[in-house]
Amino acid sequence: MSNSGVLLIGLASFLNRVLESFGMSLQRISKKAIVDGNSGRLEEWDEGFDVLLKCFRRMKKQLGFLGSVSIIKRLQKLLDSKVEISKYVKENPLAMRFKIVRPIFIIGLPRSGTTLLHRLLSQDDRLKAPLQWEVLYPTRKDSRDTIDMVQDILKYIERSSPDFRKKHDQGPYMAEECEVLLNRCGIFGDFPAQFDDTREYASWFCKQNLDQMKERYEYYKLQLQVMSYKQKLNPWAFILKSRIHLFHLASVKAVFPEAMFVWTHRNLDEIVPSFCSLELSASRVMGVNKLSKNELGRNSYQHLVNAANTAADTRANTELHCVDIDYESLIEDPIKYIKLIYNELDLDYSDDDFAKHQKFLDENSQHKFGKHEYSLEEWGLDEESIENAFDGYLRMQRNYL
Repeated sequence: MSNSGVLLIGLASFLNRVLESFGMSLQRISKKAIVDGNSGRLEEWDEGFDVLLKCFRRMKKQLGFLGSVSIIKRLQKLLDSKVEISKYVKENPLAMRFKIVRPIFIIGLPRSGTTLLHRLLSQDDRLKAPLQWEVLYPTRKDSRDTIDMVQDILKYIERSSPDFRKKHDQGPYMAEECEVLLNRCGIFGDFPAQFDDTREYASWFCKQNLDQMKERYEYYKLQLQVMSYKQKLNPWAFILKSRIHLFHLASVKAVFPEAMFVWTHRNLDEIVPSFCSLELSASRVMGVNKLSKNELGRNSYQHLVNAANTAADTRANTELHCVDIDYESLIEDPIKYIKLIYNELDLDYSDDDFAKHQKFLDENSQHKFGKHEYSLEEWGLDEESIENAFDGYLRMQRNYL
C-alpha cells in the first residue's frame, strides 16, 4: 500500500473515532454495504453471513473503522470468488463429476502438529494438499498475477502483525488449511474464537443438523472438484486440514464416505495458550486492537472446548476411520508417523519419499522464525479449569493413545 493510502486510512480512522463519539460511523457493516449493488454477490449470499452480520452490528465500537472495512472486504472477496466458481461450473459441468478420492482430514486441535503433518504429507506428488493460492483463487491459473495477489495479502499480514509468521508460516505454494473453503460455505472459526459478541453465530453453527451441514460440505467438495478439474489433477488422495471439521465429523463422513481422519493430540496446557496467542495476532491482521487478553483467552478456550468435546461425542457414536498421533512422539520421529499413514492408505513408501520428507524437515526446523512464547496465566486461564472443561475429549483421548 502506498504512503498516501496509509495516510488516507489513518485520516478515515481518526474521523471515524470522532463520529463514533457522537454515535455515528463512516463504515457500517451491512448486507447492503457488502453486496454493493452486485447481483452476483446477492445470489451467492449465505445464511451464515446473515447470522454473522447480526453479531457484527453489536460490535461497532470494538471493531472500529479498520476492523469494519476488513470484514466487509473479506466477505466481498468470498462472494466474488463464489460468483467465479458458479460461472466456472456452468461453463464446465463435468467438474462436478470429478471424484474426490480417499480424502485425509487432519483434524487435531490447533497447535498440535497439524501443520507439520499436513505439509510433510504434501511433499509427495501422489497426495494433494490445496496450496494457498489455490484456496484463495480456485478458478484461476498459477500465473504471476495470481501469485502477486497472494503475496500482497501476505505482506499486509506481516505489516499488521509482525509476529504472525513466528506462529504460523504461509506462502503461495505452501499447503494451506481449509479456512477459506469453509468460509465460502458460511462456516467461520476465527470470529467465535475471538469475540464475545459472536456467540450467537457459534451457537447457530453448532446447532446445524446433519442435512444442513451436508449441504455445506457438498459446496466445500465442489470447490475441491473445481480446483482439481481445472488443473487436471488425479491424486491418490487429498490431504485436508482444519480444526473446524471437528464440529461436524458426521457430516464430513456423509459427504466423504472414504475419509480417513488423522487426529493429533497434545497437552492442552500447551495447545490453549498457543492458540490464544495465534488468535490475538489474527485479530490484529483484521485491524482490531481493542481485545483484552482475558476476553480473547476466554473465547478461544471455549471455542476449543466446544470443538474437542463435540468431536469426541461424535466419534463415540459414529464409525470413523481414525489414526491417532501424539504430538511429542510426532516431533521426536515424524517419519515414523508418515509411514504409519502411508500404511493405512496402502501406499508404498520409497527411498525417494523418505528423501523428500527429510529434506522438508531439514529446511523447516521448529522455531525457524523464532520461538513462540506463551503461558496459561497471561490469558487468565489455569490447568484445573482446562482439565474439567475438556473432560469428554480427555476421556476419549485416553482410549486411543
